[in-house]
Amino acid sequence: MRFARVVGELPHSAVREALDAAAPVITSVVGLKPQRPFSYGLPLYEAIGLKQAEAARHEHSKLLKTHGSSLSLDYVPIYQPER
Repeated sequence: MRFARVVGELPHSAVREALDAAAPVITSVVGLKPQRPFSYGLPLYEAIGLKQAEAARHEHSKLLKTHGSSLSLDYVPIYQPER
């Protein structure tokens, strides 16, 4: 058995906490603050308040078009190993 790699592989009870914990990291990477919490089934750009075309033109478009369920746990500090 392997460890989870994306939010969608976490137990249902841990998903909201993981998405909330990722928000400050995503904000620092893309330079845009979410207008509402990230959603499991929607792309991140929707929570940030962008339209699909705007997200596509952004420097970090691949990340912005990622759905919450597919978000890598690399963006979730509570799932990072201690260094």
